[in-house]
Amino acid sequence: MPTFGPSKQYRLAVSNIAWTGHESELFLDLLAAEGAQGLEFAASLLWAEPIETTSAQRVAWRRAVEERGLVINGLHALLFARKDLQLLDLGEGGLRVREYLKRTIDVCADLGGRLLVLGGPRSRRRGDLPLEEAK
Repeated sequence: MPTFGPSKQYRLAVSNIAWTGHESELFLDLLAAEGAQGLEFAASLLWAEPIETTSAQRVAWRRAVEERGLVINGLHALLFARKDLQLLDLGEGGLRVREYLKRTIDVCADLGGRLLVLGGPRSRRRGDLPLEEAK
């Protein structure tokens, strides 16, 4: 594993955004063959709605990843498939996004991941929320 700076080790992790669900096993094989150690996983590219998957489905996917010597570092593109959820919604939508993210934590944990990456400019629109309040 390459090291950078005093005693810091980094893993090479690759996102699955570059592949489609039906190619997932081949992509994992390629990552392992090329020396990657981790996967940054956008779960909605494999499953239409990640929070509706079962723990058994998640554990099976985790095993497929780990059998190749890889780990799932975490999840990203968390709200990509949920255009109805906005991070900065202060009303009922805010309650829904928080509940969704709580369930996403369970998905991540079953997959062995430790990180959740909030991205996606569409899910960060502030609408009528003043800039200072959004910050």
